Amino acid sequence: MSLTTRQAIFTKASFQLDVRQRQHTVKMGTKAYPKSTLKKIVKAHSNHTLKKNADVSIYLNYVLFMESLIKEAAIQSKQSGERGLTTRSVKKATRDILAKFKG
Repeated sequence: MSLTTRQAIFTKASFQLDVRQRQHTVKMGTKAYPKSTLKKIVKAHSNHTLKKNADVSIYLNYVLFMESLIKEAAIQSKQSGERGLTTRSVKKATRDILAKFKG
């Protein structure tokens, strides 16, 4: 191989490695949810510490609840002829969704 071919291969390989490192850094740098904040809130309201991965379950239930609430509020607002979500439609949907999520 000539020197220019080696340089081209080395440059291409280092570029690919640099791109992979950047992608890896972006993925590792993002947080899924505020873990410490969630633990503080639960501890303040229940005076209990959380076991391993209990905070994940709590957060996923919260996300599921909020998603259901928004969907139901959108249905309520469309049925009443409103263009977007309003406080009234969210309040109406809250009663129904809380009944569904009641354990």
